[in-house]
Amino acid sequence: MIQDPLIVELSGKLLENPKSGIVGQKYLIILTIKNSKSDCRYTEPGMMETPCVTIIGPLRESFRLYEEDLPRPQLSDNSQPENAGQSSSNSINLMSCPLHRMANNYSSNSSSRPRSEIINKQLNKPILQITFTVRKLGNDIFETILSFPQIGRFEINVLLPNNSPLIVGSPLKVDIFHSTIPRTIPTRKKSFGDLLRSSSPQTSLKDVDAEDGVDFISRIGCRGRAKGQFSNPQDIAALSGRILATDSNNQCIQVFNIKKNDHDLQFGSLGRLPIDRGRHLGQIQRPTGIASVPEKEQFIVADYENRWMSVFEAKGQFAFRFGMGKLLGPKGVSVDGKGKIYVVDNKASAICVFLTNGRFVGRFGSRGVGEDHLAGPHFIGINSFGHSVVSDFHNHAVKVFDTTGQFLYSFGCNGEGDGQFNAPTGIAIDPFDNILVGDWGNSRVQVFDRQGTFLQCINSSSDPLYGPQGLSLCDGMLYVADSGNHCIKVYKYDNFVTNVLQVE
Repeated sequence: MIQDPLIVELSGKLLENPKSGIVGQKYLIILTIKNSKSDCRYTEPGMMETPCVTIIGPLRESFRLYEEDLPRPQLSDNSQPENAGQSSSNSINLMSCPLHRMANNYSSNSSSRPRSEIINKQLNKPILQITFTVRKLGNDIFETILSFPQIGRFEINVLLPNNSPLIVGSPLKVDIFHSTIPRTIPTRKKSFGDLLRSSSPQTSLKDVDAEDGVDFISRIGCRGRAKGQFSNPQDIAALSGRILATDSNNQCIQVFNIKKNDHDLQFGSLGRLPIDRGRHLGQIQRPTGIASVPEKEQFIVADYENRWMSVFEAKGQFAFRFGMGKLLGPKGVSVDGKGKIYVVDNKASAICVFLTNGRFVGRFGSRGVGEDHLAGPHFIGINSFGHSVVSDFHNHAVKVFDTTGQFLYSFGCNGEGDGQFNAPTGIAIDPFDNILVGDWGNSRVQVFDRQGTFLQCINSSSDPLYGPQGLSLCDGMLYVADSGNHCIKVYKYDNFVTNVLQVE
């Protein structure tokens, strides 16, 4: 029986002075369990269970933002601000939550003169509670990877099973900044290859610092009309052990299986589903978007030319269709967790909402070039808050709407830089509510936090993308419909987040 309370000591680069980090980066944290009255580790076998590690934030506490703390972008005559395309203002757009004062973070620009305060108010954005995967290294040593979705101040919490949580220096708080702000700690921009390989038991979490480049795994298919070949793939529904892809010009649904052999993945073609091409009931003419309904073992296909949605059973048997007379040119489709189907009507520049039985609920969005308008939208994703994230193809932006269809915010503008788009297409939402966007004209996939702050790009120099469209995440893999290369590209995608909750 443990008489003395236990303490948890945390260590890692993030916790070195000053305690600050960058949005979207992965930070290795070591947890060491000790007895409070001894410097020795607690080593009694079988007594220590795996602790739970969470972060809470951005914290709703008063803050002060100073003029010297703001990044100063260098703009040429022809350049645009980083947040062009969003609502303009004379001050910097602070996306999700304001920056905190960066004490001792500026050595070369430090000054003893009083700093003019430019803002002092209360944070009013939702606070997130995020739980991370913890791995056991020994009887008293554990490790995890922390990552922060927004700028602001976060609190690191550790809960010990059957024991009161007691952390050295508790509560531990860290300030998270955007990577464009200068810092005294040398950091590098994390590539997508820095994401961890959780599926391989021989790979340690410490691989987070490895310089692996983009974690490209494989390509599936090639150009052609035979089994397993594509002609302009549009979208993907990746399920456990199976991939469904809409093959637009071949007018069919291609199916591939996924086999895990030790530490390797193999993809094999199962051919095409037995669906006839045509304009009659149960046939498809130009398949575009696809989404699965796991609880019913069905999948939904958007038929652009037939102007309706077709629902099929797992093996391709036709179930029913819906959207006739409501849709002009359906493209992307997504299913939320409450039994609603969101269909992007590309020709009408609107989003139509249906129930899973096909009954029409309503629509939102209208055509235009304004921030709250759409122009040829392509795909849609639904985040954990029920918000609709829509790729606005001709406006070169991503638009976000709430559960009632009211416009919330947009991000992105036309260009080739980080956070800019040239005709965005595919949308995927990871468990961290990060937004993955297929940047069709720039031939890449970009990753943003849920408020639209740029995090990183996904591509591979060895086999680059060419006009990516639909995206799908499943079992730590990112599947990209590479329409220009007539194939599916597969990338490793792990973030080690096990749960995201809205606290307030």
